[in-house]
Amino acid sequence: MCLKKEFGDDFHIHMYTVLTPKLNTLRKLYEHGLDELRFHPVYENLAEYERCAMEALSLGIEVGFEVPAYEDLEGTSVWDVVKMCERTGCFLNLNELEFSDGCAENLRKRGLHLKNDEGCAVAGSRELAVEIANSTSAKLHFCSSSFKDSIQLRNRLRRTAKRVARRFDIITEDGTLLYGVVEGDNKDILGLLEEMGVPEYMYDVMDGLIETSLSIAVELSSYFDVWFVERYPTWDRLVVEMEPIGNDLVNDIENGT
Repeated sequence: MCLKKEFGDDFHIHMYTVLTPKLNTLRKLYEHGLDELRFHPVYENLAEYERCAMEALSLGIEVGFEVPAYEDLEGTSVWDVVKMCERTGCFLNLNELEFSDGCAENLRKRGLHLKNDEGCAVAGSRELAVEIANSTSAKLHFCSSSFKDSIQLRNRLRRTAKRVARRFDIITEDGTLLYGVVEGDNKDILGLLEEMGVPEYMYDVMDGLIETSLSIAVELSSYFDVWFVERYPTWDRLVVEMEPIGNDLVNDIENGT
């Protein structure tokens, strides 16, 4: 209820789970504001998921199942999940199956291969999803590999960026962070920042370099080597682009281009 009190009754709360809570637990979740329960099922236990789904629906909780669009789900047919959604009235989310570092070897052992050289999608997964969509009465959503790459990843990066950005970082539309790096004698750089009256929260010492806002980096460009940096807001601080701040780049920054 805390989230509903903070953001209003229209704030939608959903929970992903592999568990199958009993009725008393489901009732408590509902009373605390849960709107939607979304299962990532353990496939050999579909009967228990169906029981849980029916109980949750009876309380007024929306229920769905999310599975990859692949025929053989660890010995259970994806069509069994489809039929269960039809019987219960649950929605079904089908994700285009993808190769990843963690599952690539297992997928290759099953004889699966990439759809093309432009992504990670498994050949045939999208076609199976279309076949299911054309033959089921269940409410169905399909999430393609390209959608996850272009939209979901961007949204995830944006959320992360908002959480980790320092006061001087600029968050881009793609969820990356922009800032300036000043290279030189750190004692001289910090001394000049102090003379300029720059508060400590507007710069950071990382890996022996001074990181600060682009505008402050531009001001320091007459005295030190300064760089424009764009990076992901992830733990590894992966740099997307890094280039010296010269006169042309200074003009672009000042003009917001």
